Amino acid sequence: DTKTIERITDHEKGQILNYLKITGLRVGLILNFKYAKLQWERLAL
Repeated sequence: DTKTIERITDHEKGQILNYLKITGLRVGLILNFKYAKLQWERLAL
């Protein structure tokens, strides 16, 4: 899912966790390119 957002919220975290459960993957990254400094979070099951 590609989009720019003001900040990373629980909604985005929940979406990534659902993607991980569906795909069987264990680790996911949220990357937000809206600002000059990259915002990111790593999530794991």
